[in-house]
Amino acid sequence: MSRLDDIRQTWPEQTAVQHRGTGATGVITPCPLRDPIARDRRVRPTPHLLLNSSDPGVVWVRWDDQRPGCWMRPAQLRKIRARGRTQ
Repeated sequence: MSRLDDIRQTWPEQTAVQHRGTGATGVITPCPLRDPIARDRRVRPTPHLLLNSSDPGVVWVRWDDQRPGCWMRPAQLRKIRARGRTQ
């Protein structure tokens, strides 16, 4: 399995997550189109996943506390139970 396939299967869209360092919660969602990276399909093969030579793979997280969304390394996140379903 490729690194891309592994990340895509392990961290799909709509996964509820918590930041390991801050405790902030959010959801993995598609990157907004206004993000410059959103238009580059070479490094962004799916709407929520970014892969390039300098990153081991990052996912777009929309935070629940209204902070701007951002790209996060999955190692900084943990899946949580939220919105009535287990992630």
